[in-house]
Amino acid sequence: MKATEQRWTNLCTALGIPPDYSEFTHIKSAYSESHRAYHTVQHLSECLEKFDWAIVTENFPKAVLAEAALWYHDVIYQQMAKDNEQISAEWAVRFLSQAGVGDEDCKLVSSLIMATCHVEDPQEATHQLVVDIDLSILGAESTRFDEYERQVREEYKWIPWFVYKKKRRDLLKRFLDKPCIYATKMFHREYEQQARENLKRSLAKLS
Repeated sequence: MKATEQRWTNLCTALGIPPDYSEFTHIKSAYSESHRAYHTVQHLSECLEKFDWAIVTENFPKAVLAEAALWYHDVIYQQMAKDNEQISAEWAVRFLSQAGVGDEDCKLVSSLIMATCHVEDPQEATHQLVVDIDLSILGAESTRFDEYERQVREEYKWIPWFVYKKKRRDLLKRFLDKPCIYATKMFHREYEQQARENLKRSLAKLS
């Protein structure tokens, strides 16, 4: 199921809070901002679809909090900012705590969102799940991956090509140089090989 109002209602019910339709509208509006090309409702929906696949494959005790984190992980996205995840996490905690979600669960949602900064490899299972879902685009079939690369470039079209090319190459190489791109067995098994093929192809183009 994609990022629909019904899905949001189901999430709120699972969290034990009243469905807030105005919050759903705010989230959807944020992901629909005109300066976005990749970090859009499409990306959110793809993440939720991967989440559904993952929790059918394996049981995650904190799955509902992982889904909440996915809804909010890119709700704030400004290309020149360096604190998008932090502000997104603050938005999530503000809403969830006011709605009645406990402090410990709010802290977990916040840390799950912060894990999508991709600064460190996550160690906890739920964090690994969220990070792997966020990175699943790297292992998409080639047509979707190429579209993703175009979308990212569109978001950074204001950066001169020679600068963008170097920074993008450095980022993709950092993922390719990792022993494993995906931390969970299921994502590694399903997407690791395709992700490496995609990254090598993209790096060749950027070179």
